[in-house]
Amino acid sequence: MAERNIEAFAARLGDSNLDLKGKFNTATELRDNIDILCQGPAYAIFLKKLVPVFMKLLEGPPVFTSTSWEQRLRNCILEIFHRLPMAPAEVLKPYAAGIVDVLMGLVKTENEDNAVLCMKTVMDLERHQTEATAAKVQPFLDLIQEMFETMEQVVKDTFDSPTQASGSTPGNSQSLQYPRPGSPASSVNSDLGIEQQTARPLLKGMQSFKVLAECPIIVVSLFQAHRNCVHSNVKKFVPLIKGVLLHQAKPQERAHAEAAARGEIFTGVSKEIKNRAAFGEFVTAQVKTMSFLAYLLRVYSQQLQDFLTYLPDIVVRLLKDCPSEKSATRKELLVAIRHIVNFNFRKIFLTKIDDLLDERTLIGDGLTVYETMRPLAYSMLADLIHHVRDQLTRDQIRRTVEVFSKNLHDNFPGTSFQTMSAKLLLNLADRIAKLENKQDARHFLIMILSAIGDKFAAMNRQYHNAVKLSKLYQQQSVDAIPENHLADKDNPPDWDDIDIFTATPIKTSNPRDRGADPVEDNKFLFKNLMNGLKNMFYQLKICNPVVQSIDPANPPVNWQEVSYGYNAEEVEVIIKLFREGANVFRYYGLNQQPTETHYSSPVEFLANNAMVLSGKEEKDLLETFATVFHCIDPATFHEVFHTEIPHLYEMMFEHTALLHIPQFFLASEATSPSFAGMLLQFLMDRLADVGTSNIRQSSVLLRMFKLSFMAVTLFSQQNEQVLLPHVSKIITEAIRLSTTAEEPMNYFLLLRSLFRSIGGGRFELLYKEILPLIEMLLEVLNNLLMAARKPQERDLYVELCLTVPARLSNLLPHLSYLMRPLVVALRAGSDLVGQGLRTLELCVDNLTADYLDPIMAPVIDELMTALWDHLRPNPYSHFHAHTTMRILGKLGGRSRKFLNSPSGLTFRQSADDECSMDIKLVGSNKERAFPSNLGIDLAIAKLIEVPKAPAAKKADSFYKQQALRLLTAQLKMHIGFDTLPDDFAQLVRSQANDLADGNFNLSSDFMEKTDREKSVPKKDAQEETVKKLLKACMLATTIPDLANAGTSLLVDVCRHFTLLELGRSFAQIKHVRKPFDVKSGEGPLCIDSRVLADAIVESLSSDNMALREAAEQTIRNVFDAAAAIFGSTDKVEKLPFFVHLAKTFCHNCHEEEWYTKAGGGLGISLLATKVELGDSWLVDRQVDFVRALIYVMKDMPQDLPANTRVQAQHTLENLLRRCNKGIPKEDIHNHQTRLFNLCGFLIYELAHMNKNVREAAQKAFAIIAEVIGVEIHELLAPVKDRLLQPIYNKPLRALPFAVQIGYIEAITFCLSLQHGLVEFTDPLNRLLMESLALADAEDDTLAAKPSEQRTAESIVNLRVSCIRLLSMAVSFPEFGGQSQTQSRSRIISVFFKSLYSRSPEVIDAANAGLKGVLTQTNKLPKDLLQNGLRPILMNLQDPKKLSVAGLDGLARLLTLLTNYFKVEIGQRLLDHMKTIADGPALQKISFSLIEQNLQMKVVSATLNIFHLLPLAATGFMSDLVNR
Repeated sequence: MAERNIEAFAARLGDSNLDLKGKFNTATELRDNIDILCQGPAYAIFLKKLVPVFMKLLEGPPVFTSTSWEQRLRNCILEIFHRLPMAPAEVLKPYAAGIVDVLMGLVKTENEDNAVLCMKTVMDLERHQTEATAAKVQPFLDLIQEMFETMEQVVKDTFDSPTQASGSTPGNSQSLQYPRPGSPASSVNSDLGIEQQTARPLLKGMQSFKVLAECPIIVVSLFQAHRNCVHSNVKKFVPLIKGVLLHQAKPQERAHAEAAARGEIFTGVSKEIKNRAAFGEFVTAQVKTMSFLAYLLRVYSQQLQDFLTYLPDIVVRLLKDCPSEKSATRKELLVAIRHIVNFNFRKIFLTKIDDLLDERTLIGDGLTVYETMRPLAYSMLADLIHHVRDQLTRDQIRRTVEVFSKNLHDNFPGTSFQTMSAKLLLNLADRIAKLENKQDARHFLIMILSAIGDKFAAMNRQYHNAVKLSKLYQQQSVDAIPENHLADKDNPPDWDDIDIFTATPIKTSNPRDRGADPVEDNKFLFKNLMNGLKNMFYQLKICNPVVQSIDPANPPVNWQEVSYGYNAEEVEVIIKLFREGANVFRYYGLNQQPTETHYSSPVEFLANNAMVLSGKEEKDLLETFATVFHCIDPATFHEVFHTEIPHLYEMMFEHTALLHIPQFFLASEATSPSFAGMLLQFLMDRLADVGTSNIRQSSVLLRMFKLSFMAVTLFSQQNEQVLLPHVSKIITEAIRLSTTAEEPMNYFLLLRSLFRSIGGGRFELLYKEILPLIEMLLEVLNNLLMAARKPQERDLYVELCLTVPARLSNLLPHLSYLMRPLVVALRAGSDLVGQGLRTLELCVDNLTADYLDPIMAPVIDELMTALWDHLRPNPYSHFHAHTTMRILGKLGGRSRKFLNSPSGLTFRQSADDECSMDIKLVGSNKERAFPSNLGIDLAIAKLIEVPKAPAAKKADSFYKQQALRLLTAQLKMHIGFDTLPDDFAQLVRSQANDLADGNFNLSSDFMEKTDREKSVPKKDAQEETVKKLLKACMLATTIPDLANAGTSLLVDVCRHFTLLELGRSFAQIKHVRKPFDVKSGEGPLCIDSRVLADAIVESLSSDNMALREAAEQTIRNVFDAAAAIFGSTDKVEKLPFFVHLAKTFCHNCHEEEWYTKAGGGLGISLLATKVELGDSWLVDRQVDFVRALIYVMKDMPQDLPANTRVQAQHTLENLLRRCNKGIPKEDIHNHQTRLFNLCGFLIYELAHMNKNVREAAQKAFAIIAEVIGVEIHELLAPVKDRLLQPIYNKPLRALPFAVQIGYIEAITFCLSLQHGLVEFTDPLNRLLMESLALADAEDDTLAAKPSEQRTAESIVNLRVSCIRLLSMAVSFPEFGGQSQTQSRSRIISVFFKSLYSRSPEVIDAANAGLKGVLTQTNKLPKDLLQNGLRPILMNLQDPKKLSVAGLDGLARLLTLLTNYFKVEIGQRLLDHMKTIADGPALQKISFSLIEQNLQMKVVSATLNIFHLLPLAATGFMSDLVNR
């Protein structure tokens, strides 16, 4: 079949009668089917039949018109030759030489299109038919050489002739203007059919750039196939290659010259070149020749040595001349340049690096080259610059840094492009540091650091979008998402925030299509940048400026390793580098999974395990990052981190692994003191945030505090001084803030970290600072221990008591405070037991029996019992058992004296049998009696339990449901079951109406009967069980799985108890109203329905907010049930249950436990604000509620949470506003009214020893006055004697500090109300003189131990109160008489004296008092003024006596008494500053944290004086600035 087709084709092509068009169509069909026709044996027939025909057809003359049928036929036949299969070789071998001869002959005569096919076909034949064509290779190479030789003339004819420049005739094919390739005009012909294509002239092949462009690759292919001819031909080709590459179109050469004259760079094609297509082919031919040259340079470089000097100019010229549409040509040129660079011919390009760094030269201005060429071009350039970096000039370095810094920020080419730019910049650091001008070198290095910082900032801006895209890519890799370009309006897609490529009018390559993970890409780039930063700072060190001589004792230990001399702009770069670099680390926190380890609190987990989740790579990078900033001088280090510690702190919320950075600085001897100082200053300002409920924030703060304390342990000698100014404030503020914090335990975790770090007996200065706080601290911890509700809290308080940082000798006066914690510790966990045993053994070893036994006596029974519990064999702790035995042995028999107390035995309160139920167990034949309350405690414990193990979590819901079923059954059993009459509803409504109307029928009394034979203790026990069950029902409503069932049960129980309460109340009221009968009973003995009130108030005392809300809902359920029974909410107040509930709340407010008080206060708040029982009901109980709430505020210890007191105060304010509306003003003067009694009660509290109670009483009077519409003094006037008589009756000195303060502040408050409420009589004057004496007295005369913290605080408060009272009294005209002149002078003297106090509160009060005196008088007596100013003026004589406190006092006096001071003080201060801040001292200070240095604090306080001096002090301005 194939043979017949071949013969048919041969016949048709050989038919002389067939026209050219028919032969072309036949040839085209043959060309399209050549693969089929040349298979197997048919190939030989094909060649035998058709090759002669083809030869015959090609014998005619060449045609130079593209559309002629003869040209088309010749081109098609040549294409068939080109497509001939080269295998099997033996089939083609007989024809190869003949075909080559014919084609080589055609090359010389044919047009360029046909000549290209001839050249390619000859190359293929000579490569594959080496034997048959061996003799033809050299002639073919000679032909190519001939073409190279003719190029010079062709270039001149094509581009240099005047005709091409001025215009050409249509017949001149050489000068025809071709359209720009790729433009619409150039694509028209290809889109038209073959008949419609327009004719175009064709060039002769030997004069065509297109043919020449094919020659270099042909020569290379022939050299590889016929190596015997290489050596002889290379010598011939070398000058030809030089010639081709040196050829240049004259118009293009002129364009370059003109641009150079203007100082510009010309790129692209000159406008004078009309034949743009020919020029493009010419450049392509030269680029191909350049590739040929690159090939030859590998082996024959010696023969090209003289040409190498021209090569850089040629390369740059070709880059400039390459037309923008020839992107493939430019790419080939860049590849050739890369090969040349890699062949160790790099130095020749040194002079052209500036040109290559120009982007227009390197990649041109084509439409797509910016996207496609830049990675290749700049990677080639980076390779070149990297290898010649040591020979770069200063300007080349600057230009390189600018260009590649810009490339570093270009995201489009991808991460590898940016990484390449980053590596080049980092590798340039070594060369930059070797520049002679170190200032320039430093500038270039800072430029690189700034670029890296900007890149970090760009990564941070991309963060959220990168995370989104990373998740999208991961999702696409798992699940293929169907492509849908229409957005779903219900689920709009989360668009890429920075994808602008899909919206461009001309579609380019989209980097989003690469499918790379942007998170991993940024991490990879960040790692490369980070690894190079350390070397950058090392090179900066080499560029350090020359400084004056430095005392070797002053600099830190790493001074030889640091860079210094940073100016303000450079510091900003370092700050940017740190801030943005630290923020990039959050990329490493995306894939971290939290562990399942459980801790007692989430805060403890995060505070102690912040770094657990960090991978090795991140830890290494964090250490590298911190090391970078370890290499800057102390002054810059301080400036950077003063600014950046707040930002670092905020970054830690998102990524806690950044805690490694402060840890690194604190663990380094060089940076630890200064960084610890800055960090502690920052943390002290945020001490109030430690107690926040934001777990992440509090955990970061706790961890940072812990790291600071650990630095003190690590470098005790340097860092003890750093912690010293803060340690007292940390302890006192932690205790104070814990009372108002959302999470008070955080502050005690902070104290635990502090105590653990500074224990061990090495920190004498810290122990001395803490010594005055020990008594207060131990007292507070003991109070908290007694009030603790959770085991974790109890254990923490105990540990703090036993680890107070003090020596035993200092603890001896307070040893009794350790006894109770010691007993608790011996009954706690293993760690606390060990701590308790060590403490006890220390006391037994160092204290005598006579001293220790009385102290241990109150707890000795519990202590011995706890010790004996540890006398156990293995597997119990060997250490605990043996230590206990050793302690008992050291007691030396004293333990026998403590065996006196009776054994603790359990017993039952009643002799009656317990309720039981018969249960038949599995495997038993009969039923057995079991206690009825069996399993209640276990079920409640199951409801409370929070499972930790995964298996327990899975089964938890089931067991909780079963527990609720058991509790429900128990509650129903205790409530009982009655058969109700048919008219029960009518009876209930009837009783409800009678109760609401007060209509009580006394005919029958249900309460007359008695059940004295029944056991009251048994009833009490069962009521306790019912209360427990009711609380469990409320708890069940807070559990999500039980909420529905629990809520339904609780509502039904509340309705039941409301019905019971209705009948009980009705019967009790009837019983009470009957005449007394000695024989009458007290009613049947049964479980009281009012046990519900006790359950409610105990639930309100819970620390679980959900349970408190459940108790509130229970009250609401009772209210709703009562409203349904009475038929209206207005009558609900008639139900006595709410009166009993109010009494229960008031009773709980007087209980000892603080949380019970909290429950009572919350209950009163609910009745006053959320349960609408009516104003009249509330007014009747106003006094009871007020007394209860005031007692809560009085009795709440100041060390316990303050929210209970605050809640009571808010409730009191709301209650007073609501209950006193509409009361007439006249009631204040009527002794029988509620208002008079209320004011009479509240006025006592104005002088209470508790500050909070005094403030609440003042606020209460203000509210009452506002509601009624009177002044406060009008409320106080009728009852003022109740306040004043106790105050006047007893001297102040005979009273405790708190009472003195209360009395004084009460008088001050009354004086502030004016209107003669307190008259200036002898009792008041005596009180004022007592206050004056107290304000003037020394601390030692006021108290035996004035340094103890609580005592010192009380003394300060007493002085402040006295000064405020005196300030108030001095402002009254009644005090300004002649008789009071001496007292007035004494008061002013005390004000002056108090200005020099160590307490800021006393100073502020005295300052305010003195300011008030100066507003009343224009001039103070001279002697008084001299005596007042003498102490501070004496200190100004000696610079050694200057202190911050003294200078601040001088500033305050200058503010008040500017006219009394001379301007010469400024000159004296300037002289003192020369002494204080001399050169050596300033140099030493410059290496430390200035804020911690006392000398600099004095200098700062001195500078603060000058602006307060008289106006003439402006003359000191120049001296201050110059010095």
